Amino acid sequence: MQKKHYRSSLAVLLLAALIFASCAETQDSGRIVMDVYPQLSDSPIGEGILTSLPRDVVLRSEDIIILQSEIDDYLEELSPSMQTQLENNKVFILEQLFTEQIMLTEAITKLEEEGTNIDGKADMEILQTFFGNLVTDVEVDDREVEVFYEEHKELLNGMPFEEAEDQIKGLLIQMQQQEMVEDYVMDTIAGKQMEVQESWFHRQAEKALDNELDQARVSGQPTFVAFKSEGCVTCEEMEPIYEQVGNIYSNRVNIIEVQAEENQFLASRYGVQSVPTHIFYDDQGIEFYRETGSMEREDIEELLADLTE
Repeated sequence: MQKKHYRSSLAVLLLAALIFASCAETQDSGRIVMDVYPQLSDSPIGEGILTSLPRDVVLRSEDIIILQSEIDDYLEELSPSMQTQLENNKVFILEQLFTEQIMLTEAITKLEEEGTNIDGKADMEILQTFFGNLVTDVEVDDREVEVFYEEHKELLNGMPFEEAEDQIKGLLIQMQQQEMVEDYVMDTIAGKQMEVQESWFHRQAEKALDNELDQARVSGQPTFVAFKSEGCVTCEEMEPIYEQVGNIYSNRVNIIEVQAEENQFLASRYGVQSVPTHIFYDDQGIEFYRETGSMEREDIEELLADLTE
């Protein structure tokens, strides 16, 4: 079974929304975010240097500065239910604000180079225009649609190919558009020099990573996680398989089930777009394989055997 690696899903959020007195500085600690917090290795700020910054400054990168007050203001503008979910996920807000500012600068530069008039347009309109232009030529062929149908028949509840064809094509186009945006965003961010306020980040990262999955990834054992949701027929059909696999491997592998709708930001961080999504990590917490949809017990056991041999 072929290994796969997926980047962070933050770019998917951008597409779904089509986008939506100082103290003296001290010497850098020299530590990198992803070295201290390996669970955040795919984060847009994973390569940031943890250091001491002026008061209220959380992140500084070239001409971009993110203030703690901006993060607090962002949180206050959300609904009470969203505030509750994000109170312990301010790292996510930081990632979002940083990525949006980087991509807004990129979008303005590229659109002006192309001669596109953006005078008077709001930031989100500019991003929508830029990403819309980027993915406008994405296409899928009939063979891709047929292969997807054959591999995911169980998710379609017996729907004939002729009825499902247009839906599948639209889904595949959206997936390719998301992947294109994700690649572009990560390539744009790659290599950006950034400094992150160490004391603030430590407090917030501890909160964001205080969950079963993130703790499992740094336990020194392989991890198998299934993201699922209530009312998902395929998820319910997989339950006996999770139990059977757990009976065999629970002493050698962290086996975790996560309700995606109750852990929306965790699911977003892990790039979960539909359920069930199954992700396998090695004993270093590095993604080994992932698959969306139903999986055979034999395939899961084969992967776990590879991880524990």
